[in-house]
Amino acid sequence: MTAHPTVEQNGRMELVNRTPVPAACAIADGWDEEHQAGVVTAKATFTYEPGEALALDTQSPLPLFDDDEPTRYGVIPRDDLPREGDDFEVIFLGCAHAQRVRAVDAMEVELSVGPAARRLAVFGDRRWTDAGPSAPQPFRAMPLTWQNAFGGACVALVDREAPVIVTEARNPAGKGFDPWPQALALAEYLRCPPGYPSLDASLELPNVESPGALIRRREDAPAPASWATLPLSSVAHALRMIDVSRTQSEGRPALTEQRFHRAVPEWVIARPEEGAEVVLRGLDPSGEVRFSLPRLRVLADFDVGGARTTVALSPQTMVLLGEKRTVTVTYRAHVHLRRVDELEKSVRLRVERE
Repeated sequence: MTAHPTVEQNGRMELVNRTPVPAACAIADGWDEEHQAGVVTAKATFTYEPGEALALDTQSPLPLFDDDEPTRYGVIPRDDLPREGDDFEVIFLGCAHAQRVRAVDAMEVELSVGPAARRLAVFGDRRWTDAGPSAPQPFRAMPLTWQNAFGGACVALVDREAPVIVTEARNPAGKGFDPWPQALALAEYLRCPPGYPSLDASLELPNVESPGALIRRREDAPAPASWATLPLSSVAHALRMIDVSRTQSEGRPALTEQRFHRAVPEWVIARPEEGAEVVLRGLDPSGEVRFSLPRLRVLADFDVGGARTTVALSPQTMVLLGEKRTVTVTYRAHVHLRRVDELEKSVRLRVERE
């Protein structure tokens, strides 16, 4: 468990923030009547241009979100979840971009953060034919969304006016899965009348795949591939938030420290060093983009009746908004609070830049 600084407080904690970094301080009940727990969250917004360093956005930074914020390329994750731990999450919301004047029918993209590097295979629109996948159609930009990853859902009729949805549970929003095995198994179980099940299965293939698990046959069912925010309702998130062995032994749900993670598992990494290089290949129309992680310290100065304590917030999540050339980094610090009556209490956010 992460050790938390202890600060005395009672009742409402006033947040003083005169920085360009939006912040919030939340207080909740602690483990007994004499204590409370607090979390300070701050989110810095940066912009970039090819060949230039990240610039802190002091005019129109993104706010802290209490709910997932929809975009065309996936959701920007909410900021009010009290995530702990030393993991660093990376989320990319944007497109693969052809790097030449002409469109391409397939390409690979790569994102690296310090020593961690990941790749995706990207294809133009394809369909299943009798001979296999059709030739991909040329494209200039392809969204790297869950809708373009492997998955899907289909309505199957198991009797007259009796529709049932069959789905690829790992990513119902996607495309490319074969619904017939599920539909036939369901029809056998339900003893459907002759002529059923009936369904209009899509012949589309996914546009985004893992380079090491490309689809070759109709029955292939690889793990959906995307770097977008993982939905809280997804199977992948459910699998990582439940400690199965503890749940079985204790007879009740046991949650893991990953229950508040929002990045896909492959982009939950060790926290990179300040100034670590970030490289985007095939993710910007201009070509390769490089910049360094910001050297930014976010501090919370607690003042409880004149007793002062400073807590450093840790960077936890980086969201890259590729089409806006914008990066956000969310910082958090957890504190344990003791109640003290009749004292003025405040926390002041402070930002130090190198």
